[in-house]
Amino acid sequence: MPKGSADQRRAPGMVEPNPYLSLLPDPSAIDRHAWKARSAAGSAAREESRSAVPDARTEQQRTGGRRGATPLVVQEAEPGSAWGVNDTPATAEPVPGFGSRRREASAADIRGTLSSGPAPVPFASPPEDNGSIPLAGATGVSAGTAMRTTGTIGDGPHGSAGDATGDLDFYAVPVVAGQRLVVDTDTAGDGLDTVVIVWDATGVVIASNDDDGSGGFDSSLSVPVPATGDLYVSVSAYGSYPTDPFDSASGSGATSEGDYAVTFALDATDVDVYAVRLRPGTS
Repeated sequence: MPKGSADQRRAPGMVEPNPYLSLLPDPSAIDRHAWKARSAAGSAAREESRSAVPDARTEQQRTGGRRGATPLVVQEAEPGSAWGVNDTPATAEPVPGFGSRRREASAADIRGTLSSGPAPVPFASPPEDNGSIPLAGATGVSAGTAMRTTGTIGDGPHGSAGDATGDLDFYAVPVVAGQRLVVDTDTAGDGLDTVVIVWDATGVVIASNDDDGSGGFDSSLSVPVPATGDLYVSVSAYGSYPTDPFDSASGSGATSEGDYAVTFALDATDVDVYAVRLRPGTS
């Protein structure tokens, strides 16, 4: 590096030869491995130094340029025991005072309560054979309600005691576009591993779930309804799926079997939606 260069004046004492940037008379005499290790160590030290001191720009972005900004505390207007008030984007509860504009809070602490919704109403188990869309049992569920019934995988003509193609239980749910359908199965821990599939009237799969993530083998899903009409829900065992939802004998084989309970809820679970106004480019 030339003496008196801008870099030398900016950082006196830090200028030293670097074989990667120099014209060396004998490159074979340079220990490149040692220089590579030294460069990596220097990079690691600089990174550690940067992480130890908060980036002023990051801090400024977090607080919208206001260090120590206090979060805006918002208490949900919907009563804790109620549901359905702010459950959709159209009915979202506004959060005034939050945003990136001058005098707006850049953080918000929103506090609310999710209601448990209506208690499920029991209905009689559909009789076998209910293993296809044309044979689906009625649920009686309507907007704002939840219905619950019990069933058995393996008790139909296609279970292990029958032709062993796999027992399938189908349920019909009349829906309106924009609603939300929730299906939840519970088992008694007898080894049944349920799978829930939601079909449209043409036999196209809308959604499916194997395990709900609670640590067991029960299934649960929540589906936004795409169109008005009828949806069909099948309950079967893992590894036993209907290859043709219009044929109850189309299962891929009898696997686990046992009793289950299933709940259908239509626009009957509490969802809290909030609306904020932000400037373009705000993240």
